[in-house]
Amino acid sequence: MNKKQLLNSYATGERKFVGIKISEFDLYGINLSGADLSDIKLEEFDLARAILRGVILRHAKLTDSCLDSADLTGADFRGANLRWSSFNCANLTEVDLREATFESNSFYKASLIGANLQGVDLRDANLQEANLSGANLEGAILAKVTFGNTIMPDGSIRAEND
Repeated sequence: MNKKQLLNSYATGERKFVGIKISEFDLYGINLSGADLSDIKLEEFDLARAILRGVILRHAKLTDSCLDSADLTGADFRGANLRWSSFNCANLTEVDLREATFESNSFYKASLIGANLQGVDLRDANLQEANLSGANLEGAILAKVTFGNTIMPDGSIRAEND
């Protein structure tokens, strides 16, 4: 399926795109709010400025992709592979990231307000200037995470790597 076909299906009311294959890597600014994209493979995709509010991306593979400035409010990423992807300045408010796989991700200036990061391994992530207010970090691995003016779940500011 190419980008035009995807958008046409979405425009006609289709919301279930489980496991589809997309032939174009440039999905910059695409709006697929409320769609079910479970099991989709979007390796090395440009999803910058995409509007993906409430999208279901369970077990999706979004490795080495750009989601900078994307609106992912309320998205469900449970079990997704998100290695090497960037979420700089993205809105990840109330997202569910349980069981997601991360490696060297960047969340610079991202909003993770109320996000569920329970038990995730964020080792080597960049969380500089990110907002984690009210986020669930219970059991999360934060080894080698880069902090700097990061708003922590309790509202405190973590100025640098302590």
